[in-house]
Amino acid sequence: MKRKPHFKALLNYYSSEEGGLVTPVSPGYRTGIRFPFDSQEFIGIQIFPDGQLIFSGDIANVDMQLVNADQIIERLYEGIDFEMVINSNVIGTGVIVTMY
Repeated sequence: MKRKPHFKALLNYYSSEEGGLVTPVSPGYRTGIRFPFDSQEFIGIQIFPDGQLIFSGDIANVDMQLVNADQIIERLYEGIDFEMVINSNVIGTGVIVTMY
């Protein structure tokens, strides 16, 4: 069964010089997501067209699906920002543009 995304987000990937990734990401990429109201990190799956790659320094609109985040979904809203993290390093930021 395919799960539907929770929201559409505008993501700003930091350049590698700013501490971002050195390799591009492909559809299904998973990263830690940290919202300002919670210190816990959630796994965010990025959904965008197959064959498309996102490079460091890029800004992209993607659908996002959160894993094991049912307890916070009702606290999310359009316009809230978040950080994308890997191993406690911030690799970019995002903002929710549309809730589904």
